[in-house]
Amino acid sequence: MTQEQLGDALGLTAVHVSRTIKQLVSDGLIVHNKRVAQIPHWELLVKAGDFNTRYLHLAAAGFQVHDSL
Repeated sequence: MTQEQLGDALGLTAVHVSRTIKQLVSDGLIVHNKRVAQIPHWELLVKAGDFNTRYLHLAAAGFQVHDSL
């Protein structure tokens, strides 16, 4: 998936996606090359994005949810 395609899917410009990816790389939250993106420290990315799984209603769907942060 290209940055342009990612931007289209998220309703963001390719420039914004590019800047955000560069910042995530700079912060050590993602590592990527042309074909693969890796998240070496999921917990740090979750914290940086202030992500909360509760809105996904995973527990209601029968998934086991562990909110460690």
